[in-house]
Amino acid sequence: MNKLEAIQKVVSSKIRTLAHDIAILNIPAEVEKGLQAAGSNQKFSLDALPPSLDWDTIKNNPAPGSEELFTNKENKRYPCWLPGDETLGDDWLLSSNYYPFYFRLYRHLAQKFQHPALLEFGVRSGYSGVVFAKAVEGPKSYFGVDPNLYVAKGLESAAATFSQLRKEGFGLQSFLIEGFSSSEAVQKTLSFSAPFDFIHVDGEHTLLGKILDLWIARNLVSENGYVLVDDFEHHGFIFESVKAACQSGWFSKFSYVPTKRGLAVLRV
Repeated sequence: MNKLEAIQKVVSSKIRTLAHDIAILNIPAEVEKGLQAAGSNQKFSLDALPPSLDWDTIKNNPAPGSEELFTNKENKRYPCWLPGDETLGDDWLLSSNYYPFYFRLYRHLAQKFQHPALLEFGVRSGYSGVVFAKAVEGPKSYFGVDPNLYVAKGLESAAATFSQLRKEGFGLQSFLIEGFSSSEAVQKTLSFSAPFDFIHVDGEHTLLGKILDLWIARNLVSENGYVLVDDFEHHGFIFESVKAACQSGWFSKFSYVPTKRGLAVLRV
């Protein structure tokens, strides 16, 4: 896929047209190189990279199920819980190998960070923020970027949820940004709060959008931080984007984790 084809695929999206968001047209040279790597036939094995985490240790840690994670201290669902999500596709919301896994991951890895910070591309309604808040002990910060177009009032649900978490004493500072990660203004705003110890890449689902998000993440992650790429096995282009990012030298360590939809964990 060449640059023009990639741009056309992204800006032809109905949601992008409605939002009049053309910031994606300003593609950095490094992202162009990433696109070229994704379209090349050059051999490159992710398995040859050093592992980015010790999965065997993490998977044995205890974790609450989704039902418990998304229930508040009054035994009611947090506002982030969208009833329609219970019947979507592959039952990811209630799977024991999805959000409970993220709980194990954050609980284990956050111990080496002081006041850990999570940046997420693709907030939806705030599920990941809840897991992060409950898994990490002590003060922590969550930054979420979302155009607020894919799920009706998703950011409003997330804001209400995070407000409840603060009242319950989970020590979460939260910052929600309405917009696309491709926006120069959004990226500049994030740069003021960087670096981030965790970056969860679960936003735009196009090859160009994913490669761009990985390039942004590379520039915002802390020296010892982790970039988490969801849906690694769920969409073929996500595998291609991760491979292109590593082939381009943005990340030097890689681990695959067999979650419900597959997770790639990257480190610089």
